[in-house]
Amino acid sequence: MHGAVAQGRREDPREPGGGASAALRPLRTGMAHAARGLASFVTAAAVFLGLQVLLGLWLATDPGFVPDLRQAQRAFDLEDWETAKRHLEPLSRRGSPSADYLLGEMYAEGKGVKRDVARALQHLERAAEADVVRAQFLLGRLYAYGEAVPRNVVRAHYWLSLAALQERQNVPELLRALEMVMSTSEIEEAWAMAERRVPGARRRVNEAGR
Repeated sequence: MHGAVAQGRREDPREPGGGASAALRPLRTGMAHAARGLASFVTAAAVFLGLQVLLGLWLATDPGFVPDLRQAQRAFDLEDWETAKRHLEPLSRRGSPSADYLLGEMYAEGKGVKRDVARALQHLERAAEADVVRAQFLLGRLYAYGEAVPRNVVRAHYWLSLAALQERQNVPELLRALEMVMSTSEIEEAWAMAERRVPGARRRVNEAGR
């Protein structure tokens, strides 16, 4: 009798280890995994949509912008400094000497930007090394007059002498005026620097100034 009752007893689903509970356990585990997977998917989707929105905003404000030196020069001449800088900075990073000169002038004289002598010299010297005559002349002037940089008549003479090789008007006269306040050793040092850069520079500049 008791054996029959024991055999006929049904397991209580609420009991630990009960048949129904054991049967539901894999289902619960699967649902938990599915929930975690769904949460990860939602997070990834949100990130993706956020990036898409940012990309859309960027394209809306800057559709196919291509820096152009002529537009930069035009903006510079019109004193539209923001537009000029927007074109010039990427051009400078690509190695444009003309862009370096214009940026150098902007930073040297505080045109549309906070005056920054270190950045000005960085841009101007790159342009001057590439034989941009305006950069050579501006560097010579800055060093000659001590404008925003410590006065250095040797470097002033060096850059002005290189500029004089291309620009024959006024620059040779400026060189002669500068030499009037230089010592003989300073003049010789400056010409030696120029000769190392351009052999025959002294003779050519002196001939141009006659």
